Amino acid sequence: MRIQTLRKENLQQILELQQLVVANLVDTELFYQDTPDYIEDLLVTKGVILGAFDDNNLVGYRGIKFCLNAKENLGKEIDIVESELDLVAHFDALVVHPNYRRQGIAHRLNIEALDLIKQRNKKHLFVKVSPKNTASLAMLAKLGMEIKKKIYPYEKNWERYLLYKNLEIP
Repeated sequence: MRIQTLRKENLQQILELQQLVVANLVDTELFYQDTPDYIEDLLVTKGVILGAFDDNNLVGYRGIKFCLNAKENLGKEIDIVESELDLVAHFDALVVHPNYRRQGIAHRLNIEALDLIKQRNKKHLFVKVSPKNTASLAMLAKLGMEIKKKIYPYEKNWERYLLYKNLEIP
């Protein structure tokens, strides 16, 4: 299994994997499907997407968002002081092919993502997760992330937990 930073050239692979995962969900509310424009923006200007490959097949990815405008910065949700909002990173989508689950791919992607976020000197990490997604909640708790509050960030009014980790605390 190889982990690497994805580029704009990987957009079609990302979209195909996202669609496959969404098509296999028992409850579509578990995962908010990103648009092609959103993913391209993440790849090109607002962040990084790390991909896990089995040979040349993309089997998982983790998005990380760095360039955060005031509106979308989750630090405002828990009153991070204004001077530290530029030290915020968001975990974005985490997707693993159904045939590759329970093999540690999500964990590896998260660890690599954490390392990348720390290399960029970010102090605060946030992620939004469905309360119904118990597997993700358990995995994120093992990384030291804590539920801070319930939010309703999407136009579909889907409930999400906002999880947080202060990266200065091991």
